[in-house]
Amino acid sequence: MVVYLFYPSNMGALHSKIGKRSRNWSRPVPRTMDLQAEAAISLTQFSVDPRAANQEVEVALAKQLSRRMPFVYAIAIVNLLLVANAFHGTVSDIHLFFATGPLLVIASLRAIHWHPWAVARRSPEKISRDLAMLPVTGTAIATGLMLFGLSLYPYGDTQQQSLLHYIATLTSFVGILGLNPSPKTALGMTVVSVVPSITMFLYIGHTNAVAISVTMVSVSMLLLLIARAQYQGLIDLIRSKTALQHRELEAAKLNDRLHKQAYIDDLTQIANRRSFFESFETQLSQPAIDEPWLGLIDLDGFKIVNDLFGHRAGDTVLTIIAKRLADFPDVICCGRLGGDEFGFLLMGSLGKDAAVNQCEELVRLIAEPIPFQQQLLTVQASIGLRKTAGLAASACIERADWALYKAKQNGGKVTIFSVEDEVVMQEKARITQLFDRADLASQLEVVYQPIIDFDSGNIQSVEVLARWNAVGGTIIMPDVFIPMAESTHRTSELTKIIIAKAIIELPEIFSEKSLHINLSVKDITNIDFVNWLLESDVFEPVSREQVLLELTETAILTGGAQAAANLALLRAGGFRIALDDFGVGQSSLSRIHKLPLDQIKIDKSFCDDASSNEHGWAIVATILALSRQIGLECVLEGVETEEQAIQARSLGVRLMQGYYFSKPKSSSQFNDAGSPVFNSRQIALHEPTAK
Repeated sequence: MVVYLFYPSNMGALHSKIGKRSRNWSRPVPRTMDLQAEAAISLTQFSVDPRAANQEVEVALAKQLSRRMPFVYAIAIVNLLLVANAFHGTVSDIHLFFATGPLLVIASLRAIHWHPWAVARRSPEKISRDLAMLPVTGTAIATGLMLFGLSLYPYGDTQQQSLLHYIATLTSFVGILGLNPSPKTALGMTVVSVVPSITMFLYIGHTNAVAISVTMVSVSMLLLLIARAQYQGLIDLIRSKTALQHRELEAAKLNDRLHKQAYIDDLTQIANRRSFFESFETQLSQPAIDEPWLGLIDLDGFKIVNDLFGHRAGDTVLTIIAKRLADFPDVICCGRLGGDEFGFLLMGSLGKDAAVNQCEELVRLIAEPIPFQQQLLTVQASIGLRKTAGLAASACIERADWALYKAKQNGGKVTIFSVEDEVVMQEKARITQLFDRADLASQLEVVYQPIIDFDSGNIQSVEVLARWNAVGGTIIMPDVFIPMAESTHRTSELTKIIIAKAIIELPEIFSEKSLHINLSVKDITNIDFVNWLLESDVFEPVSREQVLLELTETAILTGGAQAAANLALLRAGGFRIALDDFGVGQSSLSRIHKLPLDQIKIDKSFCDDASSNEHGWAIVATILALSRQIGLECVLEGVETEEQAIQARSLGVRLMQGYYFSKPKSSSQFNDAGSPVFNSRQIALHEPTAK
């Protein structure tokens, strides 16, 4: 009896094919492309490790075999029992037992070995070894079955011999068709089974021996070709499925990476700005008994750490503070909003006092020293807080940001948005709307404040200031409407109107004096505006050498290289340059001497409280001495009392400006007053009233 058992055997050829195909798949993926290009290429071109691909194909083949092998062995066992029963009584029982028993045991064990649950528990390495041994085991079992059939053939009559031929042929064909994943094994088993069977047919001189032999050979060859084709189709199907799984895996990894980059801050590994505000909006959209508190954090002193110790130190500070924030009790979620700004949601069950106390505790936690390369780094924090009750996300964010601004203005710590803040904010919104549609050419008014030479009592120069006469006769100061001009992109328009009016309305007493005009960072970084200053005929009534352009430290530092380059252009065009409010920003004389400056105006904060502000006056003396060494004039701003003026002069300050000498006045007021002369004891225009 011949029973054909087929196994996927030509694993060597399979490894070679998969390796070649995998090399064709492996294309280098550029790593310096943007995410969208990387996504497109990652889904169509990816590298597959040949060994991993081989294992995946082998595991897939093993699964296919596990669904078929047990049935093939079952057919073999049934055929063995049928043959044994047919020859019972013809040959001895001992012959049948010792010939059939081992084959039944082997077939049963192999059926169990290839059962799906057994294959599923097998490692890829074990599966690989099993598949590599299949040509040997398959051919050996086929040889055993063939020898079993041949051992019975001489004892049988014509009917029993025909049964052997019938079962051998049927089992052979079932084996080839059922277990086509292994053409090599099928070929080996065909050789050891069909050749002896045909030889036996021809030897006994069966009437239809030639016809049966030709039929068996033809059908076997056809079935082998079919098995080969099905095997190749199966391999291609498995490979396609494996490739698809790789694509899906790559797509999943890419999606995870894109999601992380879209929603997680790379440095701190907490939510980024987009993710935090989306979580915030989601939180607000869900019904809740207690709406959370929204807190916004700004680190004070972080730039100093970054500048002194480098970006690695800054990164360390941000990372540790992010972890402290994420681990802080009662924080629902948190995120880095950008730079040194963070946001968080606090449990809404906390009352106002409890929420402030928690935030103050958070400020203390943030201020704890952070170790970095044998250094201890410290920063402070300002927090703006707002309850989210009854507000849309954008409105709540706006109010928390307002509170944060107030906190920073007040020197840090925690500020909660109040009812009074709401009134001020609404008023600001109303004024902003008025400004947005204001006719600045008719509503802007210019006033002048002289700068005095204390020794001679003469006016050395005059600063141009602006007032906005809004609808209804309300006079609005520059600290209110200048930010509005910046937010509504009307800064250059505003400055041009002020310059034109200042020159046109310039009082006669100032016609030969230097004219100080304030510029913003928007002005100095706008090359079109700079060109207008250089080319406009608005300066024809005065010489450009009379005009001294004032900029704050913040404007120059914020404007960076562009501001410095434009200042050089303006100075080359005849204008002089003054640095306003010096001492309250982040610049130093080591930086200032590199800028094209002619004058420094020392901020008024240094001469406040003249009787007790010893440190302030010491700083004034230092600035004065250093500025003289680099050839810059010095003006002290904010002189409001005789005591301040005398103290300033004793330190060597000669040029002063402030309410002690004159409030800002209109052109008509100065023209009506005639030509004033100032001295240290009797001030012609002195008005002791408050600002």
